[in-house]
Amino acid sequence: MKFFIVLRHTEEWDKLNTTSYFAQRRPHHTGDPEHAALIKKNIEYWDTLDINFYEYRHRIQQLVFDTWNIECLAMHEALHIRDPDVIFIPMDDDDILHPNIVDILTPIFKYGVETASWNTWVYSTLTCGPMFIREHEHVFNPAWLGSLLPSNCYAMRSTVANEALLTYHNKFSWIKHLSRFHTPQQLGISYTHPGSTWLMQRIDITLPDSVYQELPIIPTELKWAENFITTAGELTRSIFKKIEKRA
Repeated sequence: MKFFIVLRHTEEWDKLNTTSYFAQRRPHHTGDPEHAALIKKNIEYWDTLDINFYEYRHRIQQLVFDTWNIECLAMHEALHIRDPDVIFIPMDDDDILHPNIVDILTPIFKYGVETASWNTWVYSTLTCGPMFIREHEHVFNPAWLGSLLPSNCYAMRSTVANEALLTYHNKFSWIKHLSRFHTPQQLGISYTHPGSTWLMQRIDITLPDSVYQELPIIPTELKWAENFITTAGELTRSIFKKIEKRA
């Protein structure tokens, strides 16, 4: 049995600028003119900082990639694979997984299920702090999925994967018709940060007020991610602490 991370969305952040970023087809960012305008306004704000939006996202991405110990495929590569012993884990480039996830999931898929899910954390450098998402991953209630379900909370056989299931949260109701197994173990983190385009299309330049100035206490259950959380948090706070000093 072979496991692959499938990147749902990612960018070569260090090679982007605002023109090239918005030239790409990203309907969930550019379909709403108001959301697009907020993103552009927030990106312009990042340009006043020591590290701009694209460099920050690049650094977070590299920290994430350093944690992955599973081979990664692009979406177009994954959709050509039809092997029942190949398992996909959809991910964003600011998500991380428990280092032992393959050993944990392998026996589950040997039962013959088509999808498996697990409990996951949303961990944040923002003032909302770390949050544990409970239950929603295996209920697959479409009313919750758009705002609460991170991408790194389920895996599926390549034989049932398709672009909608790998990409869009609002299609997860399809999984109700697949055989599935849920483990309550906490196996993933979706990392929320001030460079999140989801966040930046919903707020109007309140980023400095949103960032923790001290490292939140890391719960015991997340010790496996302590190095990533600490490093990513220190990077984020170092940028916004300088705003206070300048003020």
